[in-house]
Amino acid sequence: MIGYACGSGAKIAGPPLDLWLDRDMPPHDMSVEACAPISAPVPPSDRVTVYGLPGVPTVACTVHHGPLTPSATPTRPSCAGWSRAATASPA
Repeated sequence: MIGYACGSGAKIAGPPLDLWLDRDMPPHDMSVEACAPISAPVPPSDRVTVYGLPGVPTVACTVHHGPLTPSATPTRPSCAGWSRAATASPA
């Protein structure tokens, strides 16, 4: 994705990120998108979709250092709980 964006003339405008789209699914069933902010739009390809993310007032963010293993993500349950509580509809 980064190689495609740079090869299409864009510059990476910040650190890469991922979007976890199915917060209530087990990790092996989740849809996850790898993303990078870019300086200018690039054309989509058969493997790359290009779109803008809407601004939001609050997000959950964690930063992980080290190898990605199942035991290396202890913040995932607390972020998922925060996300559910933050987006819950009032009763």
